[in-house]
Amino acid sequence: MRLDKVPETAVSATLSPDQGLSPGKSGRLIITATTSDAKHLVTAGAGHGNVLIDSFAFTATTVAVSKKGPKRNRI
Repeated sequence: MRLDKVPETAVSATLSPDQGLSPGKSGRLIITATTSDAKHLVTAGAGHGNVLIDSFAFTATTVAVSKKGPKRNRI
């Protein structure tokens, strides 16, 4: 299922199996979209739902800290 024409009111993400990652480790992302009629639609795979992960666009932000302070970089 794709969410192109589904009106969403909220989106949340969690990691599976753990809530945190350490260097060199990987996790599976579970995304839940809430619709305007209060249905919860979950991504396929680790989330065991039927929403395709490519229904979402991802933007990453990294932060580097030096003596001058934090600097944000968008990837």
